[in-house]
Amino acid sequence: NKTEKLITKVSNIGDVETVLGADYTALVTEPHSIEAYQKFFQIVLDNEDGSVLFHCSAGKDRTGVAAILLLSALGVKEDTIKKDYILTNDFIQSDVDKMERKISNAGGSEEIQNQAALSKGVAKSWGDSIFATIKSQYGSMNQYLKKEIGLSNKEKKKLRKMYLE
Repeated sequence: NKTEKLITKVSNIGDVETVLGADYTALVTEPHSIEAYQKFFQIVLDNEDGSVLFHCSAGKDRTGVAAILLLSALGVKEDTIKKDYILTNDFIQSDVDKMERKISNAGGSEEIQNQAALSKGVAKSWGDSIFATIKSQYGSMNQYLKKEIGLSNKEKKKLRKMYLE
């Protein structure tokens, strides 16, 4: 059943925080990811109707990075963005609780429950790794947004006018 498959998958992955943390770095460095965020920003900039709904299948990884990038472009402070990012866990807690009960009922250990719960949520280290990767490879978030996303100062001002004022 699904729960037993999840137990096996999590058991085989090892440390979920480390494995998924590496994926987060790729979300801001790999060409196909950068291209997707370029398209995302074009949609957000072209929007004239007030708001844009954006999501992915889980709503935390690619969407979380998109939110980090957008909030950065809007001039939100890094500490505030990191606090917002980790709030993801509050919104999925009931799903995590259900999953942990299923794993426990199927004989999964507490460690497996914790690792599976983390795979459903986000780790502070993942948000930290986004900022650290960008800073180490580009010097700053602004440089990343300019060089990789192609976001000009004029476009950042437009975003701020559209979404903050």
